Amino acid sequence: MDLRRNRLIGARTFAWLGFASCFFSLSSEPAEAQFYVRSPDVEKGQTAIEEHGAVYFGPGEEERRRQSHELELKHGITERWEFIVEGVLRQDIGEPIEATRFEIGAQYEIVERQGDGLGLAFRT
Repeated sequence: MDLRRNRLIGARTFAWLGFASCFFSLSSEPAEAQFYVRSPDVEKGQTAIEEHGAVYFGPGEEERRRQSHELELKHGITERWEFIVEGVLRQDIGEPIEATRFEIGAQYEIVERQGDGLGLAFRT
């Protein structure tokens, strides 16, 4: 009796996992990955301008081809605080470029990186 009950529980679990995996695979959206990992380093008085760009496309999705650009202006106010102005631009292939987002923020360096070691910063 126990063996039959265990098989029934195993079959139900397997069926639910199969249903859940099918449901999640059919309801997912394409991922939009960002390729840039921000540096936690802050240097007082240093100003930097950075551009990070990416092109998004998929097989058979010509209407979804686009590229994005992230422009970032950073200025170190103190040894730990950094002021940040960031703009995100998007351009569909063959279309003019348009601004989609503008942000003003700051970064505070919590753990200063030593050499190639680990650094940690809080960004808003």
